[in-house]
Amino acid sequence: MDADFVDSDAMGLTFVREIEDSGSRKTVELCPGGNNIVVNSNNREQYVHLLIQHLFVKSISAKVAYFARGFADILCKRRLAKSFFQAIDLKGLDFALLGDDTPILLKDWKAHTMYEGYRETDEQICWFWKVVEVKYLPVNGFSGLPYPLTIYKTSGSDERLPSSHTCFFRLSLPHYLSLAITQQHFSNGGYPIRHPDSVACEINCTNQVRKQSVVQFVEKL
Repeated sequence: MDADFVDSDAMGLTFVREIEDSGSRKTVELCPGGNNIVVNSNNREQYVHLLIQHLFVKSISAKVAYFARGFADILCKRRLAKSFFQAIDLKGLDFALLGDDTPILLKDWKAHTMYEGYRETDEQICWFWKVVEVKYLPVNGFSGLPYPLTIYKTSGSDERLPSSHTCFFRLSLPHYLSLAITQQHFSNGGYPIRHPDSVACEINCTNQVRKQSVVQFVEKL
């Protein structure tokens, strides 16, 4: 967004967030004195960071803590744990949590990928396939997805991160100028670029983290 536009205070933003609580709306400061701090081109990155932190962490931390405490009670009490896991499809849960440990077939992935604004031979696409790796193969392979992955060419500066729209199997890929920049931005964006040595699930019970599948965990109950 243009810095002059942000500095003009046209959006009227300060370091606060409006939330709905028990049917009424209230304003929460994102930092001390946030109500008096106007968002400008110099602090907008901090504003976005604090807004995301409050939206996805602080505002739900109490609810998540209650859920974690209740779920821990189930896992750590043998009778409750057995009843819980008997009521669900363990292999299906393993797939949901871990995916499939079948090695990725890049040829299969490429065969089920479309391009918008790019050609398969473009440098940016070659760099993409060179740096990106995923942890787990979809359960039914890439051919089992309802739609092929589509890689869209997006405009903007070389500093823009790639973005994904998972519901539509769409990846928006900026026109990067080198392999190094491509690799850096995929790493910074949280995309995995290294394949894990093994498939593991971390289950925290009685304050000890054990790497095992759900099926293995239940077998020990």
